[in-house]
Amino acid sequence: MCDWYYNTASLFQACFVASKDHPVIYSVSGASDKLFANGCYLKTTFVFNQCPVYAQLNHGLVSSEAFHSAIASETLYGTLLSQAPNFSIRSLRAGERLLVRQGSGWAVQSVSAFRGHSQRDGDCGFHVLYFPDIDDRNKKQQASVKTFAGMHTDLKTIQFQDCSTSKLLPVNTSTKDFKKAAKYTFTFGSKRCVECKAVPGTQYAPLATKIQQLHGDGPWDYDAATTWRPFHPHLRPTHQGDIQPLPKYDFDALLVSLSALFAFFPFTAVGTAKKQAKGGKQAKGGKGSLKVPIDLGRACVFRFDWLHHGWSCKTGSSELPVHLRAHFYMLSGLLRDLPVEDLESMFEFLSVISLPTMDEGSKLLLLECLQTFVPWNNPEDSDDFTRISSDTIATKREYSLFDSQEDLDTHISDLVTTYTKKRKRNRSQ
Repeated sequence: MCDWYYNTASLFQACFVASKDHPVIYSVSGASDKLFANGCYLKTTFVFNQCPVYAQLNHGLVSSEAFHSAIASETLYGTLLSQAPNFSIRSLRAGERLLVRQGSGWAVQSVSAFRGHSQRDGDCGFHVLYFPDIDDRNKKQQASVKTFAGMHTDLKTIQFQDCSTSKLLPVNTSTKDFKKAAKYTFTFGSKRCVECKAVPGTQYAPLATKIQQLHGDGPWDYDAATTWRPFHPHLRPTHQGDIQPLPKYDFDALLVSLSALFAFFPFTAVGTAKKQAKGGKQAKGGKGSLKVPIDLGRACVFRFDWLHHGWSCKTGSSELPVHLRAHFYMLSGLLRDLPVEDLESMFEFLSVISLPTMDEGSKLLLLECLQTFVPWNNPEDSDDFTRISSDTIATKREYSLFDSQEDLDTHISDLVTTYTKKRKRNRSQ
């Protein structure tokens, strides 16, 4: 019902005037393609840590008529166009990158992590690439270039590693390369706002949400080469990764990301997949699924990868027509477990939570990054809503499905009995 947009007053304005210390354009090269950091960065009028902020020139910006009209040199324009990264892939969430002054060097970060609307100096926050200054005496960098290598489990402290291939170099330009009194306004800025989107009530829930039914709260696979979320599917053919299923969880040995559904009202329940008959078809609309009831004042705790769905709480006149389902995530801190679709959404998520305070637009972006995971048969086709059999998923993830509601109820009852006896023994000791 709402969407975020960049505050018009916060949009970055290009600066086509070079100074002794700050060229009009910087070029970043040699960084991993996963970071979306390579390309040219144009100087803006915004200042952070007493230095100009540079904004990345992606293909959509450079190919626009407004930008082309500001460039007088076709040679320079051709260079900028050839080096501009293309973020127009359908369904790919790609945050625009900034080049920001940080300490005694320059950092590449998503615009989602930029703190410039509330502060003009200090720590720049989450970033994926860092270039220490070059020593003027020997013309070499004072320290190694650092690239993103992961996060500590607090999801706040960045882990870096050396990246000898990455380079930050000024692009030689002159005043003749730009139109006289050239101006350009970027499509993104330093602050997000929220606006209400008035649409018919029938359009509040997307089709994919209406029919998803059984889903997981977290992913089933990861990039085993990095333990991160994998590339967006449309990028995998040209950027091969080692995409593997998440390891089978050992609750005693591993950190585990869990969900919890709380029962603040009676008749709260969560649906789970029912074991299908041999040769049976995928159940539709939740039919054939089983109910896991939650006692009032308690919660059902389950693994992120567990197939479940919301259970309607109104099936009779004595039940509540409206009720609150308080759903809580307990993140392990492992990047592979984050409930985000792909690597770029992971970077956006980490960028937003690194902010000291969040505006309403950033909060909405954070929710936009979080996803549920439906076992689509063909995940790359957004129009294909057929799903993999729940039996197949359960077998791969090594959890059991029950034949009937009676079997499930008996299992839950046995668990409660065992737990009660264990508590009594512990108290007696």
